[in-house]
Amino acid sequence: MKRLITILFFMTACFALQAACPETDRKDTLEITPEVFGCVGDGITDDTEGLQKAFDYCKTHNRLLRSQKGKIYAVSKTIMVNTQSDIQVDFGGAIIMAVKPMEHIIDLDNLDIPDRIAHSSTVYNLVLDCNSMSGGIYCTCACKVTFNSLMIRNCSLKAFRIKRGSEVILSNSHIHCTTGPESYGIYMDTGDCHFDNIVIVNAHTAIFQLTSINFYDNIHAWMSKNVEGSVFVHLVDGLAHFGQSYCDTAEKGYVIDGPSVLRLTDCYYFNNPRCYDSKNPPVIFYFTKPELTGQATISIEGSSFNTGNLDVRISNEENHHIQANNCYFDPVISGNVGKFNLTAASGVTFRRAYGSMGDNTRFASPLSDANKLYVDADIESPAKGKVAVCVIPGDYAPASDQYGLSTVVGSKGETVSVPVLVEPSGEVSFQCPAKLKPVRIVLDMEYIH
Repeated sequence: MKRLITILFFMTACFALQAACPETDRKDTLEITPEVFGCVGDGITDDTEGLQKAFDYCKTHNRLLRSQKGKIYAVSKTIMVNTQSDIQVDFGGAIIMAVKPMEHIIDLDNLDIPDRIAHSSTVYNLVLDCNSMSGGIYCTCACKVTFNSLMIRNCSLKAFRIKRGSEVILSNSHIHCTTGPESYGIYMDTGDCHFDNIVIVNAHTAIFQLTSINFYDNIHAWMSKNVEGSVFVHLVDGLAHFGQSYCDTAEKGYVIDGPSVLRLTDCYYFNNPRCYDSKNPPVIFYFTKPELTGQATISIEGSSFNTGNLDVRISNEENHHIQANNCYFDPVISGNVGKFNLTAASGVTFRRAYGSMGDNTRFASPLSDANKLYVDADIESPAKGKVAVCVIPGDYAPASDQYGLSTVVGSKGETVSVPVLVEPSGEVSFQCPAKLKPVRIVLDMEYIH
């Protein structure tokens, strides 16, 4: 009997030791909680050390780190998640809260993965409370990581930033910032990443992209106050593709800061006059340097732009390369999209004249890559030989001679079909037929830019 009692006592002690020390790597333990490593989760106790140990153990032993709603883990410094293996986190709505200033609450770095194809990390159902003193998630290097159902709130710096890596997905998430000038929703230094179904509130810059190619779908970003200087998208380089996304109440909709490509498909723009408190009028497309109008490409398909009864401008630059197809622009918005001005030649007076851009990049309208040229003008002095009609701005002139047809009206009311020449210099002219004194020309043609 004493021997049986001794055995039972020994087994009980072993089980207790195993529960207290997860490093024993029990194969039947699939989930680990922060409490195993001494975390309290009451929002008062500093759980930094225990939480760091929990992440370290789970990444080393390929375990799921799990918590539950109602837990609040206070941290006083950044939690480092450095691993070349997978990391799985499902916090069930539990909160990690910053209690001291820091650049970001979590730093994820899966380094240079030897086998990138096999790598797949997931972070689900996590709430980060930046407490108006920190950023949220910083990915030093992230490859094949999926973030789903995140809430990053009270963020005063960069809520979600990827410095290096690719194939990162952020979906079904909320980002709430403090409206301060240093607050960013999504900050991208790299490419080949996907963002969808994300709400970004009061980030002074909702999305910043430095380079490469990234995809943004169903993004709704809006400001409720302190709108002055706010930006929906700041694009420096690369290609940013937005689908069904909503720019809501920002001083600048899309800032173009380099030779980049911006594509909008089924997007929406609006300003709420009850929230718009900036002294500056809104600008939908803002170029930081005039020369970028010819270096960057903006193509828009099936999108809608409304003012909210504010004095909205399409762009801060009159001559630009914004190409729109099947879009609606509130008639009170000032400026033209996809059009450029023509200069009348000496002795010519326009009745109506404009150039209309085709989609020379084949992004918006793959079947149309020709610019349209329309002129209805009076020729004040009858001329012989070559008659100059107008000049196209240099950015929109063809690379080689282009030809079209026009209708020329003579002084006796006769009409003649006359070839028109569009030169690389931008000059548009025709050869006046013999015995014709031209008094009017109507030109409607397309040419390849």
